[in-house]
Amino acid sequence: MNANNDTIKQQLHQMIDAIDDAQVLNVLREEAATYILQKDVAEYDDDRDPIDYLTPEQLQDLEESIEEVERGELITHEELLRNMNTWLTDLRTQGDLKKR
Repeated sequence: MNANNDTIKQQLHQMIDAIDDAQVLNVLREEAATYILQKDVAEYDDDRDPIDYLTPEQLQDLEESIEEVERGELITHEELLRNMNTWLTDLRTQGDLKKR
């Protein structure tokens, strides 16, 4: 990174710090996230295994998930949908969730 980039980043930080409007901040955050995602996708090396791009934490989570599946600790998509409907009904009955 060159000095010009550092100056631009400092200026951006100052401008962002001066913004109090949550809507504007959310737009900026979404734009930055989109840029980073597009950059990451463009730099993706098709010859590498996608697992090589995972962080150690993501690898651990993946390994734990695989072990859970191997132990039969899973539910089908249909079961998930039934459970969600039950949970939502219970929340609405308790008044914790408004029906749209």
